[in-house]
Amino acid sequence: MIAALKELRSDRRRIEQLAVKHMTDYFLRGTPRVVTAAEVQKEIDRNIARQSAPAAPQERYLDTMENMMAFVDERRRVQLPCRAKFRCR
Repeated sequence: MIAALKELRSDRRRIEQLAVKHMTDYFLRGTPRVVTAAEVQKEIDRNIARQSAPAAPQERYLDTMENMMAFVDERRRVQLPCRAKFRCR
């Protein structure tokens, strides 16, 4: 992730494309504003710093576990036998 962000940061053309993309998004939301290449680079630097933090790998792992626990794969769901006194479906 960090290597990809550093590569992105070094590509001036892609930085400018991102700035245009963000300006377009703001315009389409009805809140037009100018987004500069410097702002995009600053945000990339902020993300690099956040991903470089000592706790970042553990946070990514926990985020992944949360996402996977929220996802129900119906094909793999185990049908447990009904042991209730009322009617089971």
